[in-house]
Amino acid sequence: MTAAEENKDLYRGEQWFIAPDEIQRTPPPPPPGTSSVFVEALNIAMGEVKVIGAYLSLFCTRIEWALKLKGVEYEYIEEDLKNKSPILINSNPVHKKVPVLLHHDNPIVESLLILEYIDEVWKEKPLLPQDPYQKAIARFWAKFADEKCVWGAWGACQAEGEEKEKAAESAMESFAFLEKQIEGKMFFGGEEIGYLDLALGWIPHWLNVMEEVGDLKLVDAEKFPLLQEWTQRFIQVPIIKECLPAREKLVNYFTASLSYTRSLKASHQ
Repeated sequence: MTAAEENKDLYRGEQWFIAPDEIQRTPPPPPPGTSSVFVEALNIAMGEVKVIGAYLSLFCTRIEWALKLKGVEYEYIEEDLKNKSPILINSNPVHKKVPVLLHHDNPIVESLLILEYIDEVWKEKPLLPQDPYQKAIARFWAKFADEKCVWGAWGACQAEGEEKEKAAESAMESFAFLEKQIEGKMFFGGEEIGYLDLALGWIPHWLNVMEEVGDLKLVDAEKFPLLQEWTQRFIQVPIIKECLPAREKLVNYFTASLSYTRSLKASHQ
């Protein structure tokens, strides 16, 4: 595999958003005076659940959101996707991508599947609807958003000329379906944040940066008023807000990514 092919592979799949090497997320030390027994118990609990992720990844952030909403303690392991660690390769030997959830050393991969696993294991504050039909609908729209909206938005961001207009139109058609799903609701999960909210949680932050870097607007208040209202409600929830990566770092990352993908495309013309 050539260096160019190896770099290109970094932009595929759920690990697409790469954390800069210098960014590390480590748990804060316990407050002064904390009981050693409590600290030991906390370390044991965190050892049971680990998240292998990347700081800027929307796919990884949704896993942290779910665990925090459930009140689950976990250890976060920052992965260097340019120099993949043995723990990632051993945990996800098929795709070698983040996120990976380790529960009692058992690996679960693919972010939407991880969300379902979390909801199955920790019953408090359910994320998915209990009704089988509504549960299937939530799964459908989550998969739709990952396949059509995430990649549609990025495609429009990096396109140029006439291609950009067509790509933006196609992406907005996909977002229009999501606009209908939020009608009459506070959140996609109803009165509280649910599975589909977490799956779409990239829209208020990551999409906004994509639009800035790509010099376009896909989801505005005029065309998508309900989606816009939802983004404001969602992003102001404290647990959601505290996990968001720094906007400046996202801008820098997307700017570099856009430059890379365009130069790669130019080299093949």
